[in-house]
Amino acid sequence: MTRLNYNTHDTEPGRAWLTQALCVRPDMAKYRHLFFPHPGEKAKAEAAKQICASCPVRIACLEDALAEEGGRGHENRHGIRGGMAPRARRNRYEHLRRMRQQEEQRTEATT
Repeated sequence: MTRLNYNTHDTEPGRAWLTQALCVRPDMAKYRHLFFPHPGEKAKAEAAKQICASCPVRIACLEDALAEEGGRGHENRHGIRGGMAPRARRNRYEHLRRMRQQEEQRTEATT
């Protein structure tokens, strides 16, 4: 399982957005536990999603999570990332995958 390293900023190419994420700011340290709620801790999950909702890099974070997690099942996805819980990210990934397949089929049909 890959988790974001909150102690240092990850500035590898493609992840420079992480330096702007609300969840890595020092003043947010006391809220980091919210991003990894245990099953049934809906209030914690919702609190994390609210933080994500105001984050300037939420979309980049979600795109990174979807790319990193790929086709893994929800049981192999962890934490709130990009404002979405593991199951929601899995559903989003599958939806986008189906859309890409349909687009490829349309393209093949017209060539």
